[in-house]
Amino acid sequence: FTYTNIVNPAVPGSGPDYSLITFDFVNFVTQATAPGTIYTNPMPDGPVVIAPIADLTASGSALVEADGPQQIVANLNTVFEDGNGNPMTFSIDAGNDANIATASINNNALTINPIGSGTTTFGITATSVNGSATDTFDVRVIGEIDNAMIIPQDLDAGATGVTYNLSFTPAGPITSGNTIWLQSSAAGGPDYTNATVSISGGSLTGVLFAPGAVGTVIIQITGGTATSSDTVNITINNVENPGSGGQGPDYNLLYRDFGTNDIDKTTIAGSIYNAVGVPTVTSPIANQNLSESNGSSIIVDDLNTVFTDGNGDILSFTVEPGNDANIATASINDNELTVTPTGPGVTTITIMASDLPGGQGTVTDSFDVSVIGVMENASMVPTSLVVSEQTSYEAFFTLSTEIDITNGGIFTFIINNVDADGPDYTSATLTNINAGTLTASIAAQSDTTISLELTGGSATIGDNFTVQLANVINPPSAGLGSDYQFSILRIFPSPTGITEEALLMGDNFVNSDVIFINGFEIEMMSPDQIAKSYLGLIPYYTGKLYAHPFYDQRSQHYLFLNHTLSRYDLNGDLRSKSSVIEWLTTVLVTESPDADWDFDGISNQIDSDPFDINR
Repeated sequence: FTYTNIVNPAVPGSGPDYSLITFDFVNFVTQATAPGTIYTNPMPDGPVVIAPIADLTASGSALVEADGPQQIVANLNTVFEDGNGNPMTFSIDAGNDANIATASINNNALTINPIGSGTTTFGITATSVNGSATDTFDVRVIGEIDNAMIIPQDLDAGATGVTYNLSFTPAGPITSGNTIWLQSSAAGGPDYTNATVSISGGSLTGVLFAPGAVGTVIIQITGGTATSSDTVNITINNVENPGSGGQGPDYNLLYRDFGTNDIDKTTIAGSIYNAVGVPTVTSPIANQNLSESNGSSIIVDDLNTVFTDGNGDILSFTVEPGNDANIATASINDNELTVTPTGPGVTTITIMASDLPGGQGTVTDSFDVSVIGVMENASMVPTSLVVSEQTSYEAFFTLSTEIDITNGGIFTFIINNVDADGPDYTSATLTNINAGTLTASIAAQSDTTISLELTGGSATIGDNFTVQLANVINPPSAGLGSDYQFSILRIFPSPTGITEEALLMGDNFVNSDVIFINGFEIEMMSPDQIAKSYLGLIPYYTGKLYAHPFYDQRSQHYLFLNHTLSRYDLNGDLRSKSSVIEWLTTVLVTESPDADWDFDGISNQIDSDPFDINR
């Protein structure tokens, strides 16, 4: 039996059971009971929130400013659902406090960037053709305490009755009832068992909350306030230094509620203690930021300024194994420390000082080296060199660092005119990117700079990276334009900053079109311009060539079939057009004598013009 036009119950849930009965006009004949139907609320046409984003306010979920941007939702389609299955777009509502945190959406992934101490509310809206829905959640940021410093008045190992001076700038307001904790991050820190404290800064008052302990001191704020414009000073008296010389553990400085829930925090490098007779680190080597293009750098003129021996013994220095030689190497000559960057990345270099044999022992100091790599084979090729013309440009280089967007990485590729008189990128469009599986879109552009956000995919070291731009406007005046600078900038994950870069010579722009039909317009161009244009245009006019001549602006050499020719001759003069063409022809005949590059039926070896450029 099929029944139509029945109206379902108005209330969701399990309906009553059904009684099924057959009967004659007097008596029941058979009967049975069928279970009732379960009714649900109708799915709305537009988006709805199906998995609300949880508040990030509890101690275990609050964001930490020092950790940088964090992905909160990998795909917002798991938070919202459209009743009709229509695609949704996602946006961030206005109203959150940007001084506490900001948010961004990339490929439907939601990332929160903690900025400063406090709590703020975010609203995320999903929109489809049928309407929209909003999900709100709170974010608490554990702020980064600034300018934190600890100065012990005595650094001798085992010294007692020592005064430690702690100072810092709060990340947010400090108020009565909360606590300030100073903890050693590992064993071997100072002993605060007999310590006393005093505090100043803003209008703060405070007391030692409980008897101190090895590695931990807790100060209760009993009155007053301090803000991020104040400097808080805490004096800790009667501290006992660690019994062993060398680098003590780092200090964790925590601003907490009366329990153990962090409000703001930071880390301070541990103190270096002196041990009589044992080498110690008295002036640690700072972390280094180097560029491969600059070559070797002298980091320390004399390592005796870094290390000191308690007995005045002569120290010897060695570079300990363990650093990544593909990023940087280190060498020591006459106590002078030199670091040579070799490729992009971060590595740790460790130096050991020893007074052996006959001395007390050894000590090490480690520092990080961050290297900005050199882009290989970088070039910038405009289709036209005519002034004020709207034309296309091709940027090319070989990657020397790995890029992976699939795992949440955030990278940009930046083309920048170093000086005035370069191309104008204001109206430029991205026509193609070819680099591994990377995808990209224009993130920002101006008359001097264009930035591409790499939005998906990945590329590995050694991959060719090609970007084609359209609608770039050449400079309005003839002559040598601005140099170009290429940069790959890693925004996330850490370590962040420029990973590789290149500086390229600017192009020579002219008042007339140098793309030839019946030969070059020689009277309008210098020999250098002719040679560079000749090399640059061959790929556009002999499309069947499989190995293009190339002008490397960084090294100022012409490159062809693994042969190189300096831009200048032995007298230091710019090479003429004829000398460059003669060299190109010689290389071609040597390397491909039996080929027919211009497809005119004559092999290169006997062809008077194997390029046939004047056809």
